[in-house]
Amino acid sequence: MISFSVVIPTYKRHNFLKRALTNVLLQESNISEVLVVDDEKSEKCKEIVNKFKNNSHKISVKYFQNKSSQGEYFAKNWVMQHATGEYIAFLDDDDFWSKDYLKNIENYIKNNLDAGIFVSNYFNYVDENKCENGKIIPASFIINDYLIHNPGMLQSNIIVKKEAFDHVGGFDTSIPCADKDFFLKINLANFKYVFIKERNVYYQIHGGRYSQNYYKLLKSKIIFYKKYFKYYSINEHYRFLKFYLKLILYLIRSKLKKLV
Repeated sequence: MISFSVVIPTYKRHNFLKRALTNVLLQESNISEVLVVDDEKSEKCKEIVNKFKNNSHKISVKYFQNKSSQGEYFAKNWVMQHATGEYIAFLDDDDFWSKDYLKNIENYIKNNLDAGIFVSNYFNYVDENKCENGKIIPASFIINDYLIHNPGMLQSNIIVKKEAFDHVGGFDTSIPCADKDFFLKINLANFKYVFIKERNVYYQIHGGRYSQNYYKLLKSKIIFYKKYFKYYSINEHYRFLKFYLKLILYLIRSKLKKLV
């Protein structure tokens, strides 16, 4: 029987966390445990998780505090020592899945037992009145698709075999936005990648998203560029420089608007 460990990092998003936990406990699949990693270290968060824990008789819900204050990627690497599932399903606290998401993944796993990572298409979700298709994720892995932009590798739409996660050493905590990097590491280590066309993941769109923090995004792009420098062709170096300059100009214009 295929088993999943669901990992939910959270930070000061109590209402979103309640939605995420409710959603996970409705999944029609075999979940070994739900591991909630709290970056806030608050009693409120602990109370929320314990309430779900007490009301869940089929799935083990566990609360962990990220006492290191080194961020969500460190927290996810650290909590993996407690994961018992054969497959790891990551879910950001503000995202959610359709109730048959993991059941659908199971069918793909049964037909691809040698695969290390499964990536699903997703929706961009604002509210119940506004929900649109997310980015078009490539059906096969070609590294050039990832050197400049991220074509849709989040955390909430990734299922990874624990064996593959351990093999690559988890997330690179030196990169502020390590989702795409993690996906690349798995593929470059020659683990099979399976693309799932169905859209069963809902990516919450709001101002608190990391992608809205352009200073951190710029830093992340520079670190990523240095790490994967050898994979860039002359044309891709040019494309990256063009993107880099556009982002800097955007930041300058934003700064000037605030001063006016």
